[in-house]
Amino acid sequence: MDAFALALAVIFIAELGDKSQLLAFALATRIRTSLVVIGVVAANVTTQAAAAFAGDLLGSALDGPVVAVGAAVLFLVFAALALRGEEDEAHGPGTATEGRTARSGALRGVATVAGAVILAEVGDKTMLATMTLAARDGFLPVWLGSTLGMTLAGLLGVAAGRLVGGRLPVRVLRYASAAVFAAVGVWIAVDAL
Repeated sequence: MDAFALALAVIFIAELGDKSQLLAFALATRIRTSLVVIGVVAANVTTQAAAAFAGDLLGSALDGPVVAVGAAVLFLVFAALALRGEEDEAHGPGTATEGRTARSGALRGVATVAGAVILAEVGDKTMLATMTLAARDGFLPVWLGSTLGMTLAGLLGVAAGRLVGGRLPVRVLRYASAAVFAAVGVWIAVDAL
């Protein structure tokens, strides 16, 4: 599997049920859909570029086997963390900010969505996964694949927010995410050996 497709698949599945997807879901119930979509795309382009750039720099500084073993270990850690879940993912964003944002102008709405998604992603497992993949496979294919994966997951969250409200089975999404991280971790480890 090439770096673009791997990044797209891993990041898309890992993002299912993650806090930034749930944030897009919640914001889509209160802010005009087009503004949420623009904000999500802008945030994903930004965060994934930063993560892929940092990972590419790290990968250039280290040799191949060290990066591969480190990547395998990190993906297994991500799998465990995905199973554990996080309290803030279950509860979503606060309603006071969302209510104010719904009444604000288009630019303010986009900036609010983008800012919230960026803050939700900083240090998140999908951002770290992007860094790990870029350390192994380089900036451009990982950035493009991870950005597309994040955006598709975000758009799925927006669509779900508009259609079904609060009925997504977050636990099932966490298990799927954990399984993908574990599978990729094992695959990278076997490939490195």
